[in-house]
Formats: sequence, C-alpha cells, structure tokens
Amino acid sequence: MIIVDVEASGVDPHKSSLLSVGAVDFNNHANRFYEECRIFEGAHIEKEALDVCGFTKVEINDPAKQTDRELVEHFLKWLSGCKEWTLA
Repeated sequence: MIIVDVEASGVDPHKSSLLSVGAVDFNNHANRFYEECRIFEGAHIEKEALDVCGFTKVEINDPAKQTDRELVEHFLKWLSGCKEWTLA
C-alpha cells in the first residue's frame, strides 16, 4: 500500500494547482517520495490552502521548480518501482 499526501493551491481540482506530492511505501518505510512543483499559469490560489500547507506565493511561483506534469511523471516512475499500487 502507498500512503500519499498531496498539497494544492486550493480545493477545486479544475482551478487549483498541485504543489507537492509526498508518499511512502507502507511495506517498505525507507522507500519514500517527496517533490514540489510550481503552480500552473492562471491557477486559483486560496489563502487558506497556503496557510494549511505552509507554502508562500513566492515558493509556489518559483520558475526554478518543475511543472506539475513533471512532478506527476516522477511520482509515477517512483510508483512503478513499488510492489503494490494500492493508494491510501
């Protein structure tokens, strides 16, 4: 089982952007994943969401960070190395 935590710029999946993905393989606690990305252009930002996740507007707009697509691709590559793909 893979335990996943996702941070986003808000609660609306159509308007808000992914900010980070953290995961741990429940059967192998040493096998962990954590990466961050910048928001996509035009993403909705809720102040309350940033308060909860602790990111600042400067951090989520950092052009040096990878895109949300790159983050998801890296997560899927990490996930492909896990024996079980059940997400929690």
